[in-house]
Amino acid sequence: MRRLRRVVIASAVAGLLVSLPLGGASAGGGVPNASPGLAPQAGLIQELNFVFIPDPATVKLGTTVGWMNSVKNFHTTTSAAPLSLWDSGDMMYRQQFAYTFTAAGQYPYLCTIHTEYDMVSTIRVKDQVDPPRGPVGTVFTITVATIPAPTDYVYDVQKEEPGGRWQNWMFNVTSTTVQFDSTGKNPGTYSFRSRLHRVSDDARSHYSPSVAITVTP
Repeated sequence: MRRLRRVVIASAVAGLLVSLPLGGASAGGGVPNASPGLAPQAGLIQELNFVFIPDPATVKLGTTVGWMNSVKNFHTTTSAAPLSLWDSGDMMYRQQFAYTFTAAGQYPYLCTIHTEYDMVSTIRVKDQVDPPRGPVGTVFTITVATIPAPTDYVYDVQKEEPGGRWQNWMFNVTSTTVQFDSTGKNPGTYSFRSRLHRVSDDARSHYSPSVAITVTP
């Protein structure tokens, strides 16, 4: 099945070049925030014959991603269980669907009609850091979401110190940002990643791609 998927991807890319711009953030919506037929604010993913292009897609926090069915076969874009944030339903030729990613994380999704063809992909949403570097004593802000956590949701944040491993750092966060005070810390690179977490059933996204700050002497 993986071999068939690679053949399909190669064929699709050869016939169609699609770019996914890292457009500006939008603070609108909640979790979930899905809009069938809505023109996307930034980013377009094509649904082709048994493949999503691009695959995976990496977008900025707050981006509205749109999917368009570009072939005559019906397709869906459906957030994978257990989080199950969005479901387009059956999409006809040229029909569009959009979803705004207000929280950092990695979000696997699939076409429920073509699971036997391994029609799956992932949306990757990074946290944001400010400033990206500063001397010991700098207070760094890590933005994990564009909206406060909706009811029944929280944000979990991990930190990796220089030469160390990922550690649970700030869990059950409901604000859009957390702060890292580097006072008394060793100079070096500190990395952060976060996820969306639904409390009632313990469903979680995967952790976001990591972002790093540099503490200088």
